[in-house]
Amino acid sequence: MLYLINKTKLVLFINMFKLSKKTEYAIVALQYMMSNADKNVVTVREVADFHNISQTLLAKILQALARGRIIESVQGSQGGYTLVQNVKKISLAKIMEAIEGPIHITDCYYDPSCCLRSNFCTLRERLAPVQKGLVQHLQNITMADFIKE
Repeated sequence: MLYLINKTKLVLFINMFKLSKKTEYAIVALQYMMSNADKNVVTVREVADFHNISQTLLAKILQALARGRIIESVQGSQGGYTLVQNVKKISLAKIMEAIEGPIHITDCYYDPSCCLRSNFCTLRERLAPVQKGLVQHLQNITMADFIKE
């Protein structure tokens, strides 16, 4: 459940919002990298074994994070992945977009032409403030917020 407060102090409730398993795995992989920063480079096998995640799936997730420039692939016999950004600059929105693509609560948010009902449907218009609030909220949550103290 996610609560957002907009400028008019209206509380908007989204019951169906849920992180995908891929996004969850991306977050735990980044947490692992953060907690093992002294190693500089971590391998897919190492993270997969520690969190009991499929190596194949995790490899794809880490590749997506590398394409999103959140982490970097290090080649060679001592290769693996390393963080390239300060954890305070890695937002949950950035992670989700690297893994899943643009964040949207309706398919038509970015492309109204994909909907056959766009001439008379008001969902896009009415949910725009929710969309903006959701993205803003996710941009304000960073990996630094996931550091266990």
